[in-house]
Amino acid sequence: MSLPPIRQRQPAAGAALAELYDLARALDPTRPVTYASHETDDPGLGAVDILCLNRYPAWYHLPGELELGMAALAADLDAVHAQHPKPIVLTEFGADALPGAHADPPAMWSEEYQAELVARVLDIAAERPFVVGAHVWTLADFATAQADHRPYATNFKGVFTRDRRPKLAAHALRRRWRA
Repeated sequence: MSLPPIRQRQPAAGAALAELYDLARALDPTRPVTYASHETDDPGLGAVDILCLNRYPAWYHLPGELELGMAALAADLDAVHAQHPKPIVLTEFGADALPGAHADPPAMWSEEYQAELVARVLDIAAERPFVVGAHVWTLADFATAQADHRPYATNFKGVFTRDRRPKLAAHALRRRWRA
């Protein structure tokens, strides 16, 4: 017999995750327990020690709208923290950039857009002391399944190309981290 999948927003998901967290804590009470969620109203977030959130403002949510996307991200982080006053790590965020694609003003799929989006997300995270970490998705472009939103069957969210050439976002991150 096959059971239907438990979706994160379903009440059963929260109970199932709480049971897994209790088991993890029983096995090793010295380590924090977490998992990454892309759901704002994920019932499992109440059980974890650190909230790990995957967010793609101005890319999947409000695509092409940097101002609106960043305002929505800020409001989302504040709302999640108000509901669950725990440390937050942004475990995924970013935008695809086709290597060598440029636009002024920044437009989706350009290196400028990716660099601008990454900088703005990091600024929003830095303004919130409860956001204790952020991880750009991802280091380098990689092959993936064919899809209408994946030119050349590639995920172009890397700050480096597949052959490890830096995009504008990699240079911007380097300047930021050296400052």
